[in-house]
Amino acid sequence: DSNTTEEKRRKKTRFVGAYFLLITACQFHLPYYGSRMLPNIMALPLVVHSYAYWFDGNIRLSCSLLVIAAAVFRCDIIILLFTIGLCMLLRRE
Repeated sequence: DSNTTEEKRRKKTRFVGAYFLLITACQFHLPYYGSRMLPNIMALPLVVHSYAYWFDGNIRLSCSLLVIAAAVFRCDIIILLFTIGLCMLLRRE
């Protein structure tokens, strides 16, 4: 039964990951900002990896990456960290 649960979790994770990739790749301003050295673009890989770790259930690493991104690049990432943290508290993760 645990194999079935693990398989369902993997399918869900793949679906969510593919959906997130599609949303991120389709943003019209990504190529524009990607050609400039701005804090937004420098923080983007950390934030995207943080989401990937969160989707995978590695909450500690997810939060660590968001804290690093907020401290080094953009302090408005603290709002994202707050919303993810609130979601984790509500889901009791």
